[in-house]
Amino acid sequence: MSPSPQRPVRFLILMGTLLLALLGSGLYGLFVERDAPSDTDWDANRKNLPDISVLEQRIETDLFGVEAPSTEGMGADIDQVVDSEAMAAKLSGLTKHVTTLRVPTEAELETYYNKHGPRYRDPSRFSFQHVVYTTARHGGQADLVAKKALALEVKEGDETALAPRYFSVNSSKIDRLFGNGFADKLFEMVKGGNLPCWAGPITSRHGAHLVCIDNAILGTVPDLALVRSQVINDWRFSVVKDVKP
Repeated sequence: MSPSPQRPVRFLILMGTLLLALLGSGLYGLFVERDAPSDTDWDANRKNLPDISVLEQRIETDLFGVEAPSTEGMGADIDQVVDSEAMAAKLSGLTKHVTTLRVPTEAELETYYNKHGPRYRDPSRFSFQHVVYTTARHGGQADLVAKKALALEVKEGDETALAPRYFSVNSSKIDRLFGNGFADKLFEMVKGGNLPCWAGPITSRHGAHLVCIDNAILGTVPDLALVRSQVINDWRFSVVKDVKP
């Protein structure tokens, strides 16, 4: 690769500027020594002379368009060496504020799992139809409008981006479409073994829904041994959360 034609020019300009700066400082010193009183400190009068590094940067910026590196966002300790042991100690201290390392007894773990077991249920799948009376149109009256429509056996609803029918959709996707908790409401409607059609209303982030469930495959709650690690982590978090400061 051939050298850039600008480099000799840049070097000559830079050296010329530095030479002028040095000569200027010398002439300035002679001038001060000749005219200033004998008790004047020559170094004190040099404080207004331009700094050589500033001149270099000025040449780079004005003549060659080279931007100075930005230091925005850099802290005063940017060059400090990181002490890995100190950092590990800090992280350990922070972790203790959000969890505990204590291992629960079998009785504590079983009690916790018996209370919160449904949250570990495998995903369920539902096939259903629905109509929705939106809060965008009916406001706080959406649930009442849906109840009246159900009593009159009128299932028209409002237009939305939702499909009117879903086939074998898992509970996670249902919650993404309708809002968290909607799949749990469908689960409650069918857990007794019935497939209601039409029933409701049940609410979502969109409004109040009347539903007709065609099929449901309910997820089962796994044995504690299969989700033991996750349950222990959740138990630890609950213990820390319940501790009064």
